[in-house]
Amino acid sequence: MSAPRHPCSVRVLMMQRDEGPLLLSWFSHYARLFGMDRLTVMDNGSRDPLTLHVLAQAEARGALIDRRHSGPEDFQAKGLHFARVIRSWDADPGIAGTYDMALPVDCDEFIAAVDADRISTATEAVHDALAEVAHEKRALRLELSLFNVPDRPGWFAVDPDFCKGAIPAGGVDLIDNGQHMPNSALEPGFAATRLTYLHWHNRPFDEMRERARQKIGTSLIDPTDDSDLRRYAMVRQAPGRHLLPVLLRDAQWYRARYDDSLRLFVPEGAAPGGAALPGETGSPVIEDRRGRRTWSDTAYLAANSDVANYPLGPLHHFLRYGWAEGRLERPSA
Repeated sequence: MSAPRHPCSVRVLMMQRDEGPLLLSWFSHYARLFGMDRLTVMDNGSRDPLTLHVLAQAEARGALIDRRHSGPEDFQAKGLHFARVIRSWDADPGIAGTYDMALPVDCDEFIAAVDADRISTATEAVHDALAEVAHEKRALRLELSLFNVPDRPGWFAVDPDFCKGAIPAGGVDLIDNGQHMPNSALEPGFAATRLTYLHWHNRPFDEMRERARQKIGTSLIDPTDDSDLRRYAMVRQAPGRHLLPVLLRDAQWYRARYDDSLRLFVPEGAAPGGAALPGETGSPVIEDRRGRRTWSDTAYLAANSDVANYPLGPLHHFLRYGWAEGRLERPSA
């Protein structure tokens, strides 16, 4: 069933392989927001029975499943594949003019809105944020991401430097493989948005290591050989290089690596797709080395009058800039 047309109509595309349960949540999340017929998934050679079943069911309900790009070389060139698909949309008389934005995402990224007082995956909240940039011709930038903290349901670590991007319809130019800074051919530069991702990157440690081995192993690299991995770490821009720490470090490091970060409890983030923990509602709780406290947008604005002019709102400002700058979260006594 298609979602009704909103002020900003979005088409979503993603490449995955054998994501199984996460893929099921991904379809549920994005179909609820935009409609199943607005979703395109490139399958990168999945063999897992659950994944194949989920793909078949989504296809029967209107999603486009592209099975032509099944090799590892396709995954390393997914930015090129994404750009090619978006150009095909813009050249298709049946699609051109029916959408405003192309959103390239990963399977572990669940879009949400940064409101003044909370992070929300609600349909209206996401579409309100999209409506603010519905007529933008520049590339769109999601300027921060929230990474799930291992073994702590609902808690996310804030990464203010991990940006992602989207493209206005008719504007696709270049898309990098991570979709961090795509370009628009319509107008240079970028427009920041109140959108973010709940990024379900961190799985249980043993599962994370196994998936890292699968992704990084080749005929030239033995993913169980530490000396091989350390040599590989010296190759700049090597595919999968970001996976090396989980193979070279231990579980204690894995669970503690966000201890020095700003962390945020998101009631809707107990599981991918917007599931909430029982009884958990209201404003987010923030946490760092100084302890835990409830976020208040009014208190932050009272302590930082200049933030009233920040167009993306007080919570976005605090997550993106304020915490790192050591800003007061409420007026001093």
